[in-house]
Amino acid sequence: MKKIDFEVAGKRYDYNVPENWGEVTAEHFRAYVEVGSVNAELVRRIVGLDDVVAVSLTPADWWWLTHEFEWMNDIDNIGKLFMEDLTMPDGAVYYGYNADFSDVTWEEWTFADSYASLGRWDIMTAVLYRPERPDWNRETDRRIPFTKYGTEARLEQTSKLDEMTIRCVAYNYKLLRKRLTNHYGHIFYEPFDEEETSKTGKKIQSKPRTDWLKLIRNMMGDNFYEEQKYLNLSVPSVLFQLESRVKEAHHGK
Repeated sequence: MKKIDFEVAGKRYDYNVPENWGEVTAEHFRAYVEVGSVNAELVRRIVGLDDVVAVSLTPADWWWLTHEFEWMNDIDNIGKLFMEDLTMPDGAVYYGYNADFSDVTWEEWTFADSYASLGRWDIMTAVLYRPERPDWNRETDRRIPFTKYGTEARLEQTSKLDEMTIRCVAYNYKLLRKRLTNHYGHIFYEPFDEEETSKTGKKIQSKPRTDWLKLIRNMMGDNFYEEQKYLNLSVPSVLFQLESRVKEAHHGK
């Protein structure tokens, strides 16, 4: 965090502001998603400027302050889950996944990613965000194990979350998935996200998504009995194996 201060009418106002994405809080991220660009409004919300300070700043002050947040324009290497937990309408707290998907099983991923591709972020949220397991000892996944039946029950709550919360969860997922896309380039040969509308306001048709289960079955060949084993592996473990297989195939050609 970086400390900045202003003096207005003989009174000093001190603020701590983030200097990189690693220092951004869930509240900061929410403001970023809602505002949509690095401008004076976003800066004011992230810094938490008092009204008396905001109205006293000159255009030069605003230019300097906004310039301090130019690093927020670089979103290509964001590797943080900002929305770490969500409070449901009934008061229950659902906890999120690791930013590198290391605590997400392949079965969990196939459900979450499929619903994300359909724009059903309420269901994706119900898949990846779950209550804390009763016996959590801080050495295992904090969330209760994933089941598709539990997802249906949690959807009753996630479908009632406010639109901005869902937008933040969705955007955070897209950013983290983009890191996987960059890291496993032989697998993610199609872009995950397209702009919802073009500059003319017309909707852009989404591209077909990868059939992950089909990829796994092709990798296993006739060993279908191993399918459950792969479904229980973490996302990075499976992607590493898939990437290796694809590289070997290309090398063989």
